[in-house]
Amino acid sequence: MSEYWEAVAGFEVLRKTWGSESAIYHTGSGDTQLLDELGIAILNLVQAQRLETEEIREHILRKHKVELEGDSLARLLAELNRSGVITRVQTP
Repeated sequence: MSEYWEAVAGFEVLRKTWGSESAIYHTGSGDTQLLDELGIAILNLVQAQRLETEEIREHILRKHKVELEGDSLARLLAELNRSGVITRVQTP
């Protein structure tokens, strides 16, 4: 079974950036959340296309030169999932 991540459809994610942090506003729930550069990079990736977890990890390493070790990527994805801006999709 493959695990993919994709943006949740039906609302906008507004953002304002200050230095290396961004505030995102979820127009569906009214929630605001602070994200660092990696969080925003992951959100941008998943908003552009559905990706597997390992594809996200590889892209972050290639483009940002950051190796997300252990469960650090899983924690970032779970945080974005809890905020309602991305969702996990499992396919057979």
